[in-house]
Amino acid sequence: MKKYTFIFLAFIAFSMPIISQQKKKVVKSEIDRLADKYKKESIITIYSGSDVLECNVSVNYNSDNKPEEIAISGSNKDIKLIAEILSNIVAQKIKSGYKPCQTLESFYSLKDEIVNNLGDFGTKQKIAENVFEKKVKYKFQKMNMIFEIYVSILEFGYFDSNPNKSYYFGISTIDNRRVGGHKASKLDI
Repeated sequence: MKKYTFIFLAFIAFSMPIISQQKKKVVKSEIDRLADKYKKESIITIYSGSDVLECNVSVNYNSDNKPEEIAISGSNKDIKLIAEILSNIVAQKIKSGYKPCQTLESFYSLKDEIVNNLGDFGTKQKIAENVFEKKVKYKFQKMNMIFEIYVSILEFGYFDSNPNKSYYFGISTIDNRRVGGHKASKLDI
């Protein structure tokens, strides 16, 4: 009887690590999940109803060859389309736990805020001779993760009547823990 008890206990002892390995589920970090999703893509299409935005995608790696930033950018002539898509993306990020780094009345009004700030009410910044830029930028954070969006427009000369003007936008997800990799030096001042 002792022999069978020993065999039974030995069987349980050796099978426990196998059972526990099967139960563990590897959870990827957000930056790794996004990098896997976009590593083979250089251009993506974002849909909003019947409208589309064509975007460039880049995955930036640190010195350890691990993804540290996913950047999506593009341009379009329809500021309302850009503002709608970006406000929907921000709403998704806020639902997943991101908090705004600056004061926002409501992320639901973000669409109107983008349109107004880039329209007649926006502040122009001179970036070159007769070249002005209007830009809005929003930053959100969840622990070590940073999510940023921006929309800008370049105006040439002093006239804002160019019917062919385009608005430029960008979306970035950054993992602050990975920026620079293990070779990055810590700032000491």
